[in-house]
Amino acid sequence: MNEISNFCNGECSSDDDSATIQQAPKPTIPYNGFDPNSPPYQIDNQGNRVALNVKTISTDAVHYGGVLEYNTHNLFGLTESIATNLALEDIRKARSLVISRSTFPGSGSHAGHWTGDNHADWENIYTSIPDVLNFQMFGIPLIGADICGFAGSTNEELCGRWMQLGAFYPFSRNHNAIGDDPQ
Repeated sequence: MNEISNFCNGECSSDDDSATIQQAPKPTIPYNGFDPNSPPYQIDNQGNRVALNVKTISTDAVHYGGVLEYNTHNLFGLTESIATNLALEDIRKARSLVISRSTFPGSGSHAGHWTGDNHADWENIYTSIPDVLNFQMFGIPLIGADICGFAGSTNEELCGRWMQLGAFYPFSRNHNAIGDDPQ
């Protein structure tokens, strides 16, 4: 995974008294009281409306130069893809193949996109079609979903139909979770 993530929401702390967490002073929020941890909208992540700081860095964290995480969060996957692509091409002296789950418009010149863990069901085969088409418009032509679904056990008809559809994905792979039936 190439996105900033952790197992706590926002700032992490420790119950261990010997641990010292040094934090930079929080910046004064410059946008007339705008709070980056509580923006006036919510992200609808596949029907799951959660705060922007769930399992990631707090959006009011301050980066070098006083830049708020809120203003740079979506660029992390892009900058990591650029660095990975450049390093691989420098080491191998050949064109590289980088697949990312964390992309940004324009990432397509540095990496392809994998739509992330999906489920072995008909709804996910249907949603994979607009996913692929939308990323084409974002400038990311190499895009694909986990054929037959990642989570859950598939069945012969679903997997067969998904294999047929997957032949038209620009990036095509069959991938599933450990513990689910082989596909």
